[in-house]
Amino acid sequence: MDSGLPMHRFLKGQAHRDRLPKHETGRTTHDGSRTRESMLKRYYTVTSINGPTALLVDDDRHQIAVPLTRLPRATSKGCLLLVPLDSAGTPTWSGARIDEDEAKRRLRDIDGAGGGSE
Repeated sequence: MDSGLPMHRFLKGQAHRDRLPKHETGRTTHDGSRTRESMLKRYYTVTSINGPTALLVDDDRHQIAVPLTRLPRATSKGCLLLVPLDSAGTPTWSGARIDEDEAKRRLRDIDGAGGGSE
């Protein structure tokens, strides 16, 4: 499903990256620490699809090409994927999922961060 939203909007703003330490996503426990599960995931944005291959970029702007067959069926240009990492930090593509809620949150953060004058 193509959201029609330009991907540079997800990558352009710092707001979403400043909230969490590098490569950490997910929930905070009641004492403010992060769960092990939440520290073993990474977001990737699908920047293009060329034949059977998707070009992805993570929040640190590292690019990687991944066969579409290893990603969720509904993967399309513009999707934001939440990908689990194994204990060595390697993406586990079979566990990837499209995270529409996070994509919407990032757009709200970007729209809110750049809209006012001081």
